[in-house]
Amino acid sequence: IRVYPGPAPVAASSAGRVSVAPNPYRAGSEFDNFREGQREFGRRIWFTNLPPRCSIRVFTVAGDLVRSLEHDDPRDGKLAWDVLSDTGRAIASGLYVYVVENAADGSVQRGKLVVIK
Repeated sequence: IRVYPGPAPVAASSAGRVSVAPNPYRAGSEFDNFREGQREFGRRIWFTNLPPRCSIRVFTVAGDLVRSLEHDDPRDGKLAWDVLSDTGRAIASGLYVYVVENAADGSVQRGKLVVIK
């Protein structure tokens, strides 16, 4: 049996709160889905509990934009990030900040994630 890390069950106090799994992300874990010769392309970090329409931006702690993602699915509140930058390059180990902006009401949620390679 394989068990994959993920967000804890949603408590009433955290309903509607975006989460990230796995966090911390460890490269080469069983969570990854690698194909031979394509190590960087099998990585995934999942944003869960997303609003139906939102934008996700991932920044370095210095404030540099790493990746912009768009989510537009009223039935599925999750989105996979391939752990690559907007230019398609592998990102470095470190602490990152994500910002999720709800397109419906403009509300913003922020969080942190760690990448370990």
